[in-house]
Amino acid sequence: MRDLALLGERKTVDAAVAQTNEPGSRLRSELNVFELTAIGLAVIVGGGIFATAPLAYRDATGPSIVISFGIAAFTCLLVGLCYAESATRIPVAGSVYTFAYVTFGRHAAWIVAWLLALEYTAGPAVVAQSWSRYLTELLARAEIGIDLASGPVNWGAVLVVGLVTVLLSGGLRIASRFTMVATAAKIGVLVFAVVVGIVATRPEIPFVPAAEPLGAGIVQPLFVEFLGGTITGAAVLFYAFIGFDSVSTMAEEARFPRRDLSRAILWSLGIATVLYLAVALVIVKLASAKGLDGATPTLSSIFDGVGLGLPASVLRIGALIGLTTGIVVLLLGQSRVALAMGRDRFLPAWVTKLSWRRTPNRAIVFAGVICAVLAGFVPGRDLQVVINQGTLLLFVIVCWAAWRLRDDIHPRPAGSFRVLALPIIAVVGGVASAFLFAVIVSEPTVYLLLYITWWICVYAVLRRLENRSEPPVRLARLIDRRPRRSRWRWPGDE
Repeated sequence: MRDLALLGERKTVDAAVAQTNEPGSRLRSELNVFELTAIGLAVIVGGGIFATAPLAYRDATGPSIVISFGIAAFTCLLVGLCYAESATRIPVAGSVYTFAYVTFGRHAAWIVAWLLALEYTAGPAVVAQSWSRYLTELLARAEIGIDLASGPVNWGAVLVVGLVTVLLSGGLRIASRFTMVATAAKIGVLVFAVVVGIVATRPEIPFVPAAEPLGAGIVQPLFVEFLGGTITGAAVLFYAFIGFDSVSTMAEEARFPRRDLSRAILWSLGIATVLYLAVALVIVKLASAKGLDGATPTLSSIFDGVGLGLPASVLRIGALIGLTTGIVVLLLGQSRVALAMGRDRFLPAWVTKLSWRRTPNRAIVFAGVICAVLAGFVPGRDLQVVINQGTLLLFVIVCWAAWRLRDDIHPRPAGSFRVLALPIIAVVGGVASAFLFAVIVSEPTVYLLLYITWWICVYAVLRRLENRSEPPVRLARLIDRRPRRSRWRWPGDE
């Protein structure tokens, strides 16, 4: 396959692995396959099922939400196979950012890095807003009149992002244990909801509704009309699976990355898909006009709508736990991507500084502050569409990168995961992701294009300054302008 020289110099796999052994930036390898799987489930089973699914049922899919979940799950399975092979071939932090640097070059890696930042920083902001809504509902049930989700600032979302940032600063072991316990609890709550929902009935509704664009659409492809709102719903419910790729950002911290990363990615996707389909059937059975009232219906409000008050309260508690774990893992993934960018001097060198627990606390605080600002001030509905589309672009890239990696890395590393018929899976996965992207092209897509354009312009300016400087100055030095002597130390610095 022809080398894409216009996309900049490429990094070798050996160079990427060698960076992980640099003094002061080596992470601790301590995660087993079950902890990695819990990390995947922690972020997958979150805002998508507790908040996005009821909204998609009302606005797009109707009872065909089961089919929509199946389409989204099939797309993510194909992309997950590409992630699994790529992550085991290049077991370093950075996920698709590192894959892009190795396969396409430096210029492409810059754009991919900021698309990842959109997923891992804006993503938890949307989840935090859902957390705030659930907390407000729970307080209202307890007759406590505190609304944290309304007003010019979403204080509930800012609060939970701050608490998660403090938790992550305590080290990976603490975050991992919390994630495993909380993930088990929220899965137990969803299983309880499925069991309770089996006995209920609902009025008959057409299984496949007429196609309706979600919001004021610019493009509503004619070729989706044969399945009506089901395809639109699949593109929206794709958000429910966002985050399984965060497992690949933990590659450096896995004990046996070439064996465990692929298992964790596929196991977490498989378990989440079964759970989602079961909950979708319950939504179909219980959903009523009363339970879907309001601008932002939730899974608990569906149970309230049929008079199941106690299960609804249990769901709210489970949602608070589940959404918290999603924020934990997404911010955890962003800190690892920031660490990889800092090693390549795409971010200032201070981002790569580790605490005595060998945790990138500076990267965690950096991501947490940006996430808190987005969670507190930016409307979540438009932000969610932008995140969906940015992640779908990343999925197209990772499918292409997996195919190129198969051609570029010879021989295959011992023990790494190998996908049968990878070219076919990569093409189908990439086309399916591009198709879902086209389905939800709407007004918020302009924000995504502006976002990408902004970072292209920033990179062009930095490159021009680098090329014009005499003597030549590396891009790293233009970004990393820090004082010679720091007047204070970060807590936990070596």
